[in-house]
Amino acid sequence: MTSTSIARLTAFRLFCARQLGGGAAGRMQGLDALRGLAALIVVAYHYTCGYPLLVKAPNDALWLRVPLPALGVQIFFVISGFVIFMTLERSRKGMDFFMSRFARLYPPFLFCMLLTAAVVFSLGFNPEKIGVLDVAMNLPLLVGLLGKTYVDPSYWTLTIEVCFYAWIAVFYYYVQQRYVDAGHASFDRVPGNPLLLALLGWLLLDLAGRTVGDDMYSRLALALNFQYGHLFVAGIAIYGLSRGRLLVPLLILALAVAIGSMPQAGKFSAGGAVKVLVIAGLIWGASRLRLSGALARWATFLGGISYSLYLLHQVIGFAIIYHLEAAGVNTNLAMLAAMAVVIGLAAVIRRWVEVPAQRRLLGAYAARKLAAGAAPLRTGSA
Repeated sequence: MTSTSIARLTAFRLFCARQLGGGAAGRMQGLDALRGLAALIVVAYHYTCGYPLLVKAPNDALWLRVPLPALGVQIFFVISGFVIFMTLERSRKGMDFFMSRFARLYPPFLFCMLLTAAVVFSLGFNPEKIGVLDVAMNLPLLVGLLGKTYVDPSYWTLTIEVCFYAWIAVFYYYVQQRYVDAGHASFDRVPGNPLLLALLGWLLLDLAGRTVGDDMYSRLALALNFQYGHLFVAGIAIYGLSRGRLLVPLLILALAVAIGSMPQAGKFSAGGAVKVLVIAGLIWGASRLRLSGALARWATFLGGISYSLYLLHQVIGFAIIYHLEAAGVNTNLAMLAAMAVVIGLAAVIRRWVEVPAQRRLLGAYAARKLAAGAAPLRTGSA
């Protein structure tokens, strides 16, 4: 085997390993644990507070309520900012980034969305009144921009995530990469740092959007992320801190806190600023936390199933609770049963759908690059 062939084979293996996270040993178990905890918070909120609002009043008094409607999702958004910028720096080209995100997100989404639709149509449990056209319009992951109903109400966050991926990828590959190729790192303290300027511009645009409009779920608000953009920015800042940079990440974080403190121009919310700081601190601590033994295994498990759990928990869980209540089961036990079922389903989907599909898609893409004689991918630490 020639040296060129060895280099290409090494690039192939490196691409697959890096985009898949490098295996359990290379994962950030603290972030896994926090991601899993955020998913469980979302599930608990929807079952104890969302079910009575969207379906019906529970038959029995609840033992516990989790009145945290946004906390879990906000943690997800900050983690996304952290992880997506790390993925950008791992990916030489925009297509590498696109494939890494597509392979990670789309197969489990497609499976969970179709499974949810099957449950809705087969059981006649249809709180969102979806039809076949709605199912088709959910396929692009942009249903919030298409004016149709989400198959599962939780999918509203996917539109925000995908729009963020698109904007940050366009910026990174058409602006920031030139800055990096000129010998700078993304978070270097250099006058005119394009990352700092771009994030400042985006946050000011988001603040303006909050001020002139009152519908934070309109097409424009979702596309430009008027309501939650500062959380992604906070995640990018924490990633910069994790890379050993200080001034530029702290400036970026200060911008995110400032925008978080202003639900509208001229209005101040101390709680909004504190929330950004607390969540950013959690992400920072989690990114540095190293676990071992059973704790590491549980963190990896919870983080691994968090995406599929988020995708399938709401409508399917509501259907389980509704039918168990109708059969005379205590509401609290019905909710616990629903949680156990969706966690089990998420584990099965992770094992048999999410991971195999991601490996095959990334392997096929890397093999095509290898066959085409593509240059070796970046090998620097991320």
